[in-house]
Amino acid sequence: MRYNVDLSRGSPTPALRAWNEVYNLVWIRSHGLRGTRVGVESFTNRYRSRDDANCFMVMWLRNLDRITKTLEETTQLNTLTFLDVGCGTGIQTLYAATRYEFADLRGFDFEAPLIEDARRNQEKFPKAGRRCTFDVGDASQLKLPKARYLLFLANPFGERVLEQFISNNLDILASTRSYIAMVNDHGIQNVMATSGVSLVHRNPTYNCSLLSVGDADG
Repeated sequence: MRYNVDLSRGSPTPALRAWNEVYNLVWIRSHGLRGTRVGVESFTNRYRSRDDANCFMVMWLRNLDRITKTLEETTQLNTLTFLDVGCGTGIQTLYAATRYEFADLRGFDFEAPLIEDARRNQEKFPKAGRRCTFDVGDASQLKLPKARYLLFLANPFGERVLEQFISNNLDILASTRSYIAMVNDHGIQNVMATSGVSLVHRNPTYNCSLLSVGDADG
């Protein structure tokens, strides 16, 4: 299955932006979660990837819903491990755990204090939180264990680290017919140029893309 291939950069209307911001605010505050934005200047790690990093901030949670709705048209979520790459304080992973039946949910980030906050946030969800695992890891060095993934890229590190991460794990992703979700999808052209990676769908208003690896939806 293949959808539109519009790679232009969109911008939601002020009304849509306000609605998405309010949705985030209500959900995050209703659960008493911490750490919605952390600047690079406060990072403490010494990983080389830090030079290629952006600040952590929680993306619009409804973008996860938009991508997942498309994904459900092509595959069963319970066959996928949700992996939040650069998960920060874990809010996106925990949101996914409360709404969707992924086989497993994991998040990693190279900044240990953010992972500590993710584990504190995890405690606010006695049931859904038990399905999540948060670990410290550097995307430029990480080799994934074999599983069928939805890689969730919502806090993009720079293109150099993104390319290294995909390259290091392409064999696993292709052999398991995994998916890649990109929110605020800078660098999508380079990812699409990778052998075996195909665009399934892109929302040009919200700049969200779903890609398959190794003909995941074939």
